[in-house]
Amino acid sequence: MDAAQPTARSNWVADEVASLVEVARIHHQHFAFFQKLIWPAVLFAAVILQLSMWQSTEMYHAIPGIYGHTPEILAGTAVRLFGLFADWLFYCFAFAGTAIAVRAILDGEKLETEESLNVVRGAFVRLFVMAFLFFSLLVVLSIGSGFVVGAYAILRHRFGLPYSASLGLVVIWGTIAIGLAVLSRYALAIPALVLENLPFWKCFKRSDELTEGHMLFLAALICESVLGGYVAMSAPFWMWNHVFASRVVLTWTIYWILQLIGLAASAAIQPLMFIGFAYLYITASAPKTPEPAPNGFAVWSAKT
Repeated sequence: MDAAQPTARSNWVADEVASLVEVARIHHQHFAFFQKLIWPAVLFAAVILQLSMWQSTEMYHAIPGIYGHTPEILAGTAVRLFGLFADWLFYCFAFAGTAIAVRAILDGEKLETEESLNVVRGAFVRLFVMAFLFFSLLVVLSIGSGFVVGAYAILRHRFGLPYSASLGLVVIWGTIAIGLAVLSRYALAIPALVLENLPFWKCFKRSDELTEGHMLFLAALICESVLGGYVAMSAPFWMWNHVFASRVVLTWTIYWILQLIGLAASAAIQPLMFIGFAYLYITASAPKTPEPAPNGFAVWSAKT
């Protein structure tokens, strides 16, 4: 019995890796289609987010002090949250369209961008509400991680512990990772909404059921999207700062060129997570084909 347990676990890991390979294959074979689907979200989200960040920064700079200026601080925070929510909302719509496309691919149907977008438009209000719910959970997660970091700083000061930047990063990223691991259990709620038109509570329940036992798959997709997207967006600016900054002045034109390069690199890898979530939902929802019962000869061979 003990010898069978490692084999079962290795088969489980192999199945997860095989699913990830299949997701990468789908993304590679239909790369141009998914780029066409995600680029509107990338561009609109980037513009709105950038404008909101600039506006909120200007509002913060206009505040003479912290005390007695709570309305101004809240207004700047609201503008920043609006930009973040708009960014999140556009990507949720792209996720919904990707789910429609993945189902067409697995069914062997012809891919059409307009058809995917029509389904998204038909569920606009429900998608908006679901995106708002997810965004609210992310805000709560961010506030929770802030409290954890604050508690760590208080304990370090209280007990006279030496400052450690590495330990601080572990606390921050560990809190975020735990929160994302919990939220990832409900990542399939959007495919459940657009593919089966389930009620809200059933979408979340369905996602929780289908993600059971697939944490390796979910973690790999989230790391690829969050870490990969961050590296892709930051790489052009990092290269500029380390190669050209000492010789060329960073103008607005160069800034936007670097921004577009980062957006293009990020857009090239972002669909993988959406494809993976949709693929897991569709394959896990498919009815399982029962294995045929062994005939008499097979039973006799197994015994001998």
